[in-house]
Amino acid sequence: MAPLRIPKKTKPVPKPKRKPGTRAGLTKPRIAAAAAKLFETGGPGEFSVRKLASAMGVGPTSIHAHFKGGTEAVLEAVAAQALSGMTRPFKPKEEPTEYLRELFLKILQSLHARHEIARLVVLRLSSNPILDPLLAERLLLTLTALGVPKDALPNTFQRSIGAILEMILMVSARSKPTEQKSLSTSFPPGPMPK
Repeated sequence: MAPLRIPKKTKPVPKPKRKPGTRAGLTKPRIAAAAAKLFETGGPGEFSVRKLASAMGVGPTSIHAHFKGGTEAVLEAVAAQALSGMTRPFKPKEEPTEYLRELFLKILQSLHARHEIARLVVLRLSSNPILDPLLAERLLLTLTALGVPKDALPNTFQRSIGAILEMILMVSARSKPTEQKSLSTSFPPGPMPK
């Protein structure tokens, strides 16, 4: 009779680590979109990561896995998402002032009737002018095309961001898109300083 063989114990194959929140299908853009809806309906006083997580049917740790900075990081993403897609490439031989007018109008249309998001964008963009890096890059390229000297570029960029912020504040609450369009044609107000 053959001796009884005891099988060797094999180490279990470890399961691959899954990124937190992937089971729930969470992504930063999806979280930011849900946060924008929640922020718009309740305003800044009613917004928290806990309420966002509850609205999405997940735990707060799932949100924190994607946004290490908590509420501030989520709100930064909401403001950046509101500005994303506003800029198109600058076309050859395109008039820079027309490009700026179109850009300003797109921003206004995006934030039209979204009062809370518009205020959030103003707050975030005023403290971080490169909130949307593509917007900052295209704005700098347009200012250069307008002939702004290199040494005046930072100051003129800040003033342009200020004009965008002022325009958002003045127009975002208006109900008629035609009013927004007429106001956007007055920006930038005259030729850019050199």
